[in-house]
Amino acid sequence: METVRPPCRHRSGGPEVVGRWCCVVVVVVSVLAMVGPAWPATSRPGSPPEGGRFLSQQDSLGYDDYRELDHDTQLERRESAKRWAKRVRETRRRAAQQVESSAAVRIYRQALDEAATVVGLCPYFPEGWLLYADVLNHLGYYVSAELCLDHAESTLAYERNSKHRRQLVGDLHGQRAVIAYNRGDWATSAA
Repeated sequence: METVRPPCRHRSGGPEVVGRWCCVVVVVVSVLAMVGPAWPATSRPGSPPEGGRFLSQQDSLGYDDYRELDHDTQLERRESAKRWAKRVRETRRRAAQQVESSAAVRIYRQALDEAATVVGLCPYFPEGWLLYADVLNHLGYYVSAELCLDHAESTLAYERNSKHRRQLVGDLHGQRAVIAYNRGDWATSAA
């Protein structure tokens, strides 16, 4: 007859504890991979070379200047950026409905300026960077669009709503695939 021994309960905690810790580590690594790290000030993506013009009466700010603003001013600028983002979406819809390509390009250029205004008002607004990248992609500025996606990725950590952040991550990956396809990088676009 074989003796059944209870699980080991020494200092390491036994296989149950090790299994739990492995699960915790896997979950943390998965969340960090999904959210992505915030870019340190020294390694932020560059400015898009084919950027639009800033259209707001307020000053266009970079990351560091925006962080120095008081909380209420930051919220005000973020709300203003959301209103400009709505305008970008409406302008993109109008451009997509154009039959004549020259009219569509003219309207997309207007959307480009509006998108530049969104990210100038609130550089920590990932949706603004995604809109900016989408407009640049439609105009054929793929390198600039990829830079905007890098900015979007670096600002995802500042989106507090986890459900919205997951949606933005999906949009980000979708846009990366479309840009890779448009550039002719078939292997990356299919991945």
